Amino acid sequence: MTEVVHDRPNPLTTSESSKMKRKPPRPARFRQETYLDEFDFTTVAYDVFQAEGNLELVGPPLLNMRRRFLTQVKSKGSKYIDRRKAYSLRIPDSDEIRDRLVNGEPDLAGPFESSLTEMFRGRNVIATMQKNNDLEWIKYWAKYYVNAHEVTGIVIYNNNTTAYSAAELAEAASVPGLELLVVVEWPFKRGPGGGPHAKWDSDFQQFASFEHARRKYFRHARSVINADIDELVIVSSGLSMGDHLERSGKAAAVYGGRWMSAVESDGSAENPYRKYLFVESGSKPCATKWSYRPSALPEDAVLEVHSIRDIELDEDISYRHFRGINTGWKYDRTRPPAGDVTLAHDDVLDAALERAQL
Repeated sequence: MTEVVHDRPNPLTTSESSKMKRKPPRPARFRQETYLDEFDFTTVAYDVFQAEGNLELVGPPLLNMRRRFLTQVKSKGSKYIDRRKAYSLRIPDSDEIRDRLVNGEPDLAGPFESSLTEMFRGRNVIATMQKNNDLEWIKYWAKYYVNAHEVTGIVIYNNNTTAYSAAELAEAASVPGLELLVVVEWPFKRGPGGGPHAKWDSDFQQFASFEHARRKYFRHARSVINADIDELVIVSSGLSMGDHLERSGKAAAVYGGRWMSAVESDGSAENPYRKYLFVESGSKPCATKWSYRPSALPEDAVLEVHSIRDIELDEDISYRHFRGINTGWKYDRTRPPAGDVTLAHDDVLDAALERAQL
């Protein structure tokens, strides 16, 4: 039976009327119409939690607030790392620092909770962020990673889902073999996209979630996979990700992917991923994804959406990105891709699903 934990962050925020607010980094001439509505002016830290004698803060880049805030909270032994679209800050825990956080500006939402790193110690784990994905997709996604990659712990960042409750989400993801599931209520703004000028400078939330998971949950995990609900990772040798990374001696792996067509190969399949076994040739390659070993990854490594800085491509790993398993939140991926694209049955994916008994 799966142990389910519902976790809610303890954010540090300023008020709408405060003079301590984040200034948008994008010049007005490059902003799309919705930019200011989508921008996060007030979140200083997405979460503040206690871990191993320290207080840990993870948040969006401080930008113009940096000097004032760090002067207020830093003390001897603190470690601040600017991660471009996020930051992490470790402060030795003390009554004085807690008082500064509780009684100063910005405002702390609630009590100081402890990290859950011991619960994930030694586990192969996976983390994802999701909003309103079909519960059947989530169930079979979890089954795949439990069976194919020996995952025993999952963290799901539940980003303003409206289609079902957190309890229903947890029930769908609690598949046989999964020992621990943490559902994180993550209500923060995603941030404005690049807009017509492709200025990707204000979408902070997802970047910070990677560092949040690393520090609050996965510090002592054996291996960590980062994959969306529409992505299945395959190691060519058939090994689990944890075994592959450990045997190769790598701290992390970055790998490419292939698009799976939204044209159904078997519309009657119970497993939604088996409905889409046609791989595209000639379409634009998928952006890379990554996995890592927490014990081997340097603390200052920067986890980005499609890369880990200074980590090379691992040709022994790939992933499949399913056009037909998507809510269309970004764009309609079910439309046929442009260009001269041909379809073929994906024997590699088929074999991976067979090994996973799916």
